Amino acid sequence: KTSFPTSSASPPKPGDTKEVELAKTDGSLGISVTGGVNTSVRHGGIYVKAIIPKGAAESDGRIHKGDRVLAVNGVSLEGATHKQAVETLRNTGQVVHLLLEKGQVPTSRERDPAGPQ
Repeated sequence: KTSFPTSSASPPKPGDTKEVELAKTDGSLGISVTGGVNTSVRHGGIYVKAIIPKGAAESDGRIHKGDRVLAVNGVSLEGATHKQAVETLRNTGQVVHLLLEKGQVPTSRERDPAGPQ
């Protein structure tokens, strides 16, 4: 019988999905998003553009710039415009359930592949 390691055993890799339940701070999740089907963003996805300092997401520590927001409270953002995604994120209660896909953003420790060789 093979036992598979749980996701907590290894660090998340780009493309891994994770569920995060986040309680708002001062009515905000503390994230700024970019993308949508009406933009030039990769696959028309909704991505975390920024983490607001001292916001709920920063305190939580599981959401990172570059993560893709796949769903909000079970509502898929697949095919959503930027406006729809922002409205979906806004029209949520105090606790929000997010389904995220780990982003491709390199950490500061890694060399930027686009930089000079």
